[in-house]
Amino acid sequence: MKFYKMHGIGNDYIYFDCMNKEIKNPEQLSVKLSDRHFSIGGDGVILLCPSKIADCKMRMFNADGSEGKMCGNGIRCVGKLAHDLGYVTGDTCTVETLSGVKTLRFFLGKDGKVESVKVDPLNLAAYSRQFFDGFAAEYESDTVLFFHIVRNHRNESGILVFHPFGFQILFVATHHQHSLGNVQRV
Repeated sequence: MKFYKMHGIGNDYIYFDCMNKEIKNPEQLSVKLSDRHFSIGGDGVILLCPSKIADCKMRMFNADGSEGKMCGNGIRCVGKLAHDLGYVTGDTCTVETLSGVKTLRFFLGKDGKVESVKVDPLNLAAYSRQFFDGFAAEYESDTVLFFHIVRNHRNESGILVFHPFGFQILFVATHHQHSLGNVQRV
């Protein structure tokens, strides 16, 4: 069984190309392969799968076998793997996750290979403005920092809306040092 060992800022996962084949019981496989002393070792297993609504789909399984909704560092590796294997071309792709479809932007080297991947932070900004009470710090290039506490709220019709996760903190880093622009409440 061919696998790829990749990491994004230290989050190391074992990746499988499942675009043309299915892995049975990925939960058990993740537990077995993630052991750092007696196996490959990693934070878990991530599957690159076909999608009906995006260019590809990411399924992420933690080392304990539980399926995760999303991993920012993992999705960057999924994008690079999909590009390197020829499933996507160009400088963008969409990836289906359990937390929705994410857009990735590739930064390609002179050889056409992916050097870095950025997850579209603008989708996060729109989501936080719609549902959360929080702050976003805006820099010249992009919205790069989010901090928000999810709370239950009433929608425009006065119906109480519950958020399934209770709270969320997102930090989206930039590689550029820009002066802090306007800070706005979202």
